[in-house]
Amino acid sequence: MNVSMKEIWERARVGKPTVLIGASPLLRAPSGRKVLRLNGAESWTTAGPIHKALEQLQTWLGTESKRTGAAQDGSLRYQLLGEMPTQIVEDAFLESCNRFALEAAGRAVLLFDDVDRADKQALEVIQDLLMDPSKLKLPWIIRFQEAPKGASLELLQALQETYDEDVFHDFTTDENDSPFQPFEWNTLPKQVLRVMRAAAVIGNSFEATLVAELLSMPLGQVLETLQEASDAGAPIGDLCHASFFIPPQSAEHLKDQMLPSLLAYWHEQLAHILGGVEDTQRAPATSSLDIDEDFIPTRAQEELPQEETNTTQPNTEDLYEANAEIELPQSDTDNSDTVEDETIPHVAPPSYTPHPKRSSAPSKEATSTKDQSRAAQHLHAAGQTQLAIERYLDAIKELVSIGDTKRGIQIGQEAMELLDELPSSRQKSILEARLLLEFARLKWHGVVFGNIAPLTEVIESLDAAKATLPANPPADLLGRIAALHAGVSYDIGDMKSLDTSLRELASVSRKLLEYNRPIASARLLNDQAALYIRLGDPHQATRLLYHSREIFQNLLERDPKDEVALLELAETEHLLARLPLHVTIRKGREADAYTISLQHTKVAAQIYNQLGRHRELARVWETMGRLEIGRGRAEESVQYIIKAMEVQRQLSDVMGLARSTAGLADVFIKQGDLLQAAQLLQESILLNLQKGTPLGLAFNRRSFEQLKTLTAQAPTEQHLQAMEALSDLMNRAESILGKISIGA
Repeated sequence: MNVSMKEIWERARVGKPTVLIGASPLLRAPSGRKVLRLNGAESWTTAGPIHKALEQLQTWLGTESKRTGAAQDGSLRYQLLGEMPTQIVEDAFLESCNRFALEAAGRAVLLFDDVDRADKQALEVIQDLLMDPSKLKLPWIIRFQEAPKGASLELLQALQETYDEDVFHDFTTDENDSPFQPFEWNTLPKQVLRVMRAAAVIGNSFEATLVAELLSMPLGQVLETLQEASDAGAPIGDLCHASFFIPPQSAEHLKDQMLPSLLAYWHEQLAHILGGVEDTQRAPATSSLDIDEDFIPTRAQEELPQEETNTTQPNTEDLYEANAEIELPQSDTDNSDTVEDETIPHVAPPSYTPHPKRSSAPSKEATSTKDQSRAAQHLHAAGQTQLAIERYLDAIKELVSIGDTKRGIQIGQEAMELLDELPSSRQKSILEARLLLEFARLKWHGVVFGNIAPLTEVIESLDAAKATLPANPPADLLGRIAALHAGVSYDIGDMKSLDTSLRELASVSRKLLEYNRPIASARLLNDQAALYIRLGDPHQATRLLYHSREIFQNLLERDPKDEVALLELAETEHLLARLPLHVTIRKGREADAYTISLQHTKVAAQIYNQLGRHRELARVWETMGRLEIGRGRAEESVQYIIKAMEVQRQLSDVMGLARSTAGLADVFIKQGDLLQAAQLLQESILLNLQKGTPLGLAFNRRSFEQLKTLTAQAPTEQHLQAMEALSDLMNRAESILGKISIGA
């Protein structure tokens, strides 16, 4: 069945799907329509076509995702700080498509373009999206450039089993857009041919900006040269935003004409351009936000007991209740030997002065072409296999941070295949162990969101990584394996796994100290503390956190401008501050516990404020608000939480805003204003659903149960209606994102 361009867009306008076979890549939308293009030709990029389309959607919706350190390194400490890895990318894409469908109201279409060249993961996602016609609300078009075969044929057959015959069309056009014809490239002028050869080395889909950077040419000149080639009849498709397309056979023909040495040189140059790695995670960032230097609300600051400042704090044994029902494992750590007395050290604001604030975010021009997977492919083409595997490892870490578990595993398998090209050596064993570690991290992430592997399989990958290590392996790698093992053990929760992880963390922590890596060692102490919280032993957790804190303080005494140590100290202070939110306070010691925790938040807030870390600073204010709830000081709690929310709105920090909104709901629960609490809790659930944070929903569930209990004590018709609506929303959100359990 044939269809014209006009008919395609009319079908999309009324919500009818269309499958096109043999269509030109130049599908242009009519004026007033938006096309979300999921380009199968971009499968060779790190993020892949699904995440690239998701980023475009999030830009249109104004919900760009923010990455966190916890998400990037998979740290166990997210359990105590209330963080969670980013939502898995497929779920985020579907949710964003359906939200955009409501906002666009028939003026947008999702184009699955060039499906012939999509990889296995992209084809699986497309099939999953389309097999249930009620799942995807955004009108869609899927385009096969040629008659499908292989995996793309399987997709077409699956679609034919699901949809009526009128969905499937051969393409004809009344706009003179036809498939590309063969072209004699050598007829082009030399300068034009040079640009086209550079484009071909990049790939049959290429960016003009990357061509310009490779050839050291102005972008405008590259675009004019491409126009000249197009005018001469060259088969060039403009994909918009300075991205272009040439047929795969043309790209191969242009590369075959080149001298091997020039081809290898250009591959190396492209790898350098694409693979520039800038570690911005630890550097402070400036911001245009107007943050008060006096960041503690005045009344709350005045009423924080000043007499505590110059006295030794009470014994931690008296502050928190240990879980008497659990037989705690005997740790073989010698950390307790370093804490010579049984009292909590005095918490004093630091006097450290960090480096002057500077922007850690590279310019758009510097980062627009960075792509570790593409860099790896160019390095491999240039014969540099070991460096290619290193870049693939960088790509996998990035995919963990954006929640694309399946794509990370796919890229990891590509890197594993390259290992066979390397001779046996110590470095090859280390690379294999690092890849196995990343496989374990990806599987763990998948367990949290997609149930793609059991936790025991994650442990098996970690065991394989350890077994692959050579003699005297790098201590940092041992530390990463131990930390991930601890995180998985935390989720498994059985005593044997927890005990094993505690012993391994302690052993590796000591080894890191022997290798003079105090920061890495102290980070493992914080992971041990999280395990002890899981075991119900807040006393040992507190000792470990204070020991970690002492290490960072000692480092800062030697170098007050050590920004890594400053950030680690701030996080440790924040972990200490949040202890009362995760364990049971001993009866009668509530005031002391909350006062000490608020002092810790003051130290963390001061450091984050000095470093311009406004997102983290808002998190600390939210913690302050929750601590004030525990102290029964509703007015001060509201001051802190609203202050946090103001910053989170400026930063578009949806996850933080969800947490703060939930905290504000808890204030109203304590005050007995149940209707206001229900309204705020509803807002928080919706924000967590938007961001895709099961951990946020877990805290919502805890507040919901408290609210339900209070409502049942004195029900009114209005209260019951509000709770019924809230219950429906809570259940729907958990059905989408899943349920996870949290501690006290």
